[in-house]
Amino acid sequence: MHGHLKNIYFWYLLLLAWMPIPFASKRLWAESIMEIWTFILLVGVSVYLLKENSFLPQSIYKIKKIMLFFKMWVGYLILRTAVDLFSSQWSDFYAQNQKLVKQSLEIDPEMGSKVSEQLELLSRYFDYGSGIQELILVFCYVGLFYLTTILCSDKRRIQTLFVVISAVGIMEACLGLLNSAVFFFSNGASDFRSIATGTFVNRNHYSAFLNISAFCILAILLDVGLQERRSSHRWLAKNYLITRIMDWRIQFVVGFCLILFAQLLTQSRTGLVVMAITSIIGVLIIGARRKIWAEYAHVIFTFAGIFAVMFVSIGIKIISTRFTAESFELDSRIEIWPVIFKIFQDNWLFGTGLRSLGQVYPLYNDGVVTHFVSHAHNDYLQTTVEQGLIGAGLLLVIIVLVYMRGIRTLLTSNKSGELAYTFGAFMVVTSMLLHGLTDFNFRIPSNAAYFFVMLAVLAQYSWARKPRKKKKSSELYEPGAINNLDVKLRRKLLS
Repeated sequence: MHGHLKNIYFWYLLLLAWMPIPFASKRLWAESIMEIWTFILLVGVSVYLLKENSFLPQSIYKIKKIMLFFKMWVGYLILRTAVDLFSSQWSDFYAQNQKLVKQSLEIDPEMGSKVSEQLELLSRYFDYGSGIQELILVFCYVGLFYLTTILCSDKRRIQTLFVVISAVGIMEACLGLLNSAVFFFSNGASDFRSIATGTFVNRNHYSAFLNISAFCILAILLDVGLQERRSSHRWLAKNYLITRIMDWRIQFVVGFCLILFAQLLTQSRTGLVVMAITSIIGVLIIGARRKIWAEYAHVIFTFAGIFAVMFVSIGIKIISTRFTAESFELDSRIEIWPVIFKIFQDNWLFGTGLRSLGQVYPLYNDGVVTHFVSHAHNDYLQTTVEQGLIGAGLLLVIIVLVYMRGIRTLLTSNKSGELAYTFGAFMVVTSMLLHGLTDFNFRIPSNAAYFFVMLAVLAQYSWARKPRKKKKSSELYEPGAINNLDVKLRRKLLS
């Protein structure tokens, strides 16, 4: 890698390591830093490509079909947001919702303490810049996809990327466990519910991030294996044990245990179910490749054993308590989905506009504002409602193209490194897509950014490979073909 790109790659990895720390970047100032950081890296890469006279790098050229749909998706969102800016939609929504808040106050006087909060939330979301803010975030995600494709163009850089994400996940797990321990010893309580959140605000988003990190660790260990390849100090058991303890692969196994422990303590039902379903899908795919299964079996059985031991010793009580308890969260999510379907029926083609669900929802909720809804708790519903079938359809085409290529690589590739990191990226993308059914992780900047990074890795290792045609023996003797042969072979043919 060129020295200029090495510097950009370092700052790119630093950006990914920083994203989850400030509340998963779910703050306006954190979003702004992330966006500025990404755009500076994009400028640096563009300057390098201009100097090298390489307007279309080979890595981008090989996924040009996917990049074409990205351009169409972003172009549509730009036009859609521009239409909103030049219309009176935003001011009309704000005026109507202010009126609804006052009517709700007359119906239920006890809401008096909440009215000021509702108006503050309305003023935050009902402005002309909310759609633009979401559009800039989309630029940022597409930019990260582009940067990953260019900067992570070989196995070593992709391995480093996975190591960084895994290390951040282990750090987040340690913070979550620390939060739980402090709560336990200070309150003497045995209920860890909603305590293990790390630097995140919501345990479900924290759970999704832990799943991403866990699957990255799995990909690394599938690539390098668990067995020590060096034979030094084997004659002395003490030295061999110390060597194994200091081995970074064993440390990653310990890190996976910490992540799994923190995952259990989040008590996120969706996170646990998604982790289980994604793991089953991964085992089925690898099981279809008997030769690969024989190579990866020891790693998979090791992780399955760790999960079984921790589930039996720690997780049964936590999970049973969580899954048998009545959930207000699930009931509230189910209640808002019929209202969102009504919104979709009236705005099915072009959508209501980026980040507009919180403004439109009260108008369809029987004209009463009882609580503020800014997320649908279903990424598919919210994306379709805000972007319409056109925007959601273009994004779906991008994901399907990359996803199908990834499956083809998993079923046909025989290269261990390529297969391991494709498998890891496939698991991350699958877990995020499943988690999006009951949550809004794509509205959490760090999780959404990691999704697009892994989507780029999956595309990077899933290029369409056309089989090389073998030359017929007659073609070797065609006029002009003999000049391309080796000198010794040429003399032999001429003699």
